[in-house]
Amino acid sequence: MTNTELLATPPLSLLVVEDSRDVAESLAFILQNCGYNVSIAYDGDQAVKMVDATPFQIVICDIGLPGRSGYEVASHIRRIRGKDPLVIAVSAYSSESVRENARIAGFDQFFSKPADPLELEKVLSDRVSSRSVSTS
Repeated sequence: MTNTELLATPPLSLLVVEDSRDVAESLAFILQNCGYNVSIAYDGDQAVKMVDATPFQIVICDIGLPGRSGYEVASHIRRIRGKDPLVIAVSAYSSESVRENARIAGFDQFFSKPADPLELEKVLSDRVSSRSVSTS
């Protein structure tokens, strides 16, 4: 995909779900500078309300949240939206059981904190590329 094609593609809507305001706002800032349209939820209950109201294309979600857990958020998304959106876990918990529970809950990708912004951007860029190809 050329830069012109990328520029012609509308920005993806993305929800960051993270209870640490500093982490959420830093990640949102980075993603906005990469061209994404970013919203933030600071707990699981707020995330569910936002997902119910807005068809986000990508959700990046912590697992350990106040209110509903990230597992519950991912399960809710899968119940109401099916395979879309792309749902990415970013968590300080990274044992095999946590990763397996994340997969079962409906997460598509898993990143341990601190997530490498370049690796995260690669996954998101792949989503933009596949979206552009499928809509062409």
